[in-house]
Amino acid sequence: MWNLLLDTNHGPYRPNGCSNSYGAVDVKVPGYSELIYRSHYYDMAHLSKVIKPDSIRLGTTVSGSSNVYATSAINTNGFIGAVLLNDQDQDVTVSVHCGSHAFDVPMSKRSVVSVIWKQ
Repeated sequence: MWNLLLDTNHGPYRPNGCSNSYGAVDVKVPGYSELIYRSHYYDMAHLSKVIKPDSIRLGTTVSGSSNVYATSAINTNGFIGAVLLNDQDQDVTVSVHCGSHAFDVPMSKRSVVSVIWKQ
């Protein structure tokens, strides 16, 4: 994602820039009367909810599916936040392993899940 807000023609354009970029939010043209929320918007919403500024990224592994991706961080308040992406067309339950903690997370197909817990 290179831009937070674009129009439905994916502009404005930067000379010699990428021609297939998407914004987190598109403004419908003509009229600029409607907002269209794209997947990047929801990804950022999940991340900002559980991973705060000045957090430290942690190593996280996910077992149970090869198409589930995760990132996690410990926040300054001691809570750990993780965001998982299920990049497949089926529901799965995966096990998240982070430090001494391990737990199962059910995920719908093509979904993003955020979790938070106290260390």
